[in-house]
Amino acid sequence: MKQIIKVFYFFILVFVTASCKKNTAVTPTPTPPVVVKTLPVLNTTTVNTITPNSAVVGGNITNNGNDAITEQGIIYSLATQP
Repeated sequence: MKQIIKVFYFFILVFVTASCKKNTAVTPTPTPPVVVKTLPVLNTTTVNTITPNSAVVGGNITNNGNDAITEQGIIYSLATQP
């Protein structure tokens, strides 16, 4: 009788061990949130103190449009589309 119980336990142990599987599911990489980029918003000041060689002008960037500001400045030209 003890021999039958040992064989029974042996088969249960083999069955349990053989039925275990390693979890091989691939965890998906989370996607970064979508950032909508828009045009920056600028506020310029009125041009004043105009001379033949210079003028006083300025402005502020009030919204960067969800992107890095890499350059900023004032363009001066006599052409309409410099």
